Amino acid sequence: MARTTWIIAIVVVLVGAVVGVAIAREMGHRQRDKGLAIERLADELELTEEQRETIRDIRFEHREAEIESKAKLERAKLDMERAMSEDDFDRKKIYTLAEKVTQLEREMKLAGIDNLLRIMEVLTDEQRDRLQELRVERAERRMENRMERPWRGGFQNTPEE
Repeated sequence: MARTTWIIAIVVVLVGAVVGVAIAREMGHRQRDKGLAIERLADELELTEEQRETIRDIRFEHREAEIESKAKLERAKLDMERAMSEDDFDRKKIYTLAEKVTQLEREMKLAGIDNLLRIMEVLTDEQRDRLQELRVERAERRMENRMERPWRGGFQNTPEE
């Protein structure tokens, strides 16, 4: 009985860790997706209508593939969770499932990089340079804003005594 309790406790901790990592990655993915923001910068980059359409098509293709990849990943995680919750768990099976989860995450990461590269290939050299300048400007503004808000990682002004 004590062994079963320990196994359940370990499974709960591991599942919690996996869920935490998944949430952090999802939030990070959302931030990366916002990081390029090419659609919002289309006017500043002076994109042609053809470039806008091509980029839109690339983004939709990526999002469709991403939906399928996320579903596969969630199924693999569920399979691993199920295997870990069995009373008589199979270490080899769990490791195999963990490798599958890792492989799916890797494939999603590479697909995201490929998506970015495909979009960058649509831009001219001048537009890529301008995009880099805009990224630097945005990063500087974010840092300034963060420094002004102590609750968001900035410095708090303390009165001098």
